[in-house]
Amino acid sequence: MSLAEQPENFTYTAAEAARILRLSSQRVRQLLASGELRGVRDEVGHWEVDARSVHELLNERREAFSEALEDLLRLSELEAEVRELRYVLGRAEGRLELTKGAESALRAERERLLEDLARERERADKLEGAKEEAQRLREELEAARSKGFWRRLFGG
Repeated sequence: MSLAEQPENFTYTAAEAARILRLSSQRVRQLLASGELRGVRDEVGHWEVDARSVHELLNERREAFSEALEDLLRLSELEAEVRELRYVLGRAEGRLELTKGAESALRAERERLLEDLARERERADKLEGAKEEAQRLREELEAARSKGFWRRLFGG
């Protein structure tokens, strides 16, 4: 018999309500005492639990369970996302360290090359000076050769 087919005053015993709600009989009695379940005591002191109240609580528990399950699924998705982000972060940090090392090596190589260039410029300047001196000496030698022997000997 479905809930809609049950008469307005249909009741369960505390044990039946416990079985439907999957709770202990003691917990059902606590819910009755707190007013979370509606029911009345018979002349012997046993609870007659309102069936609609039992099914309302059952539906509430199902909804709460469904929401909790959705929360757990979302939490699982978030945990997977956090793991993925940690992995990506670790890779990015590794690449950053490699980049820092490469940058340091490149800076050192640049400094060495600049020093080599400065030395080469010095050598080029000295070579240019030596070429100019050699040219001057050639010109003097040529000038001296063009003078006659006696003029070279006695100056003049």
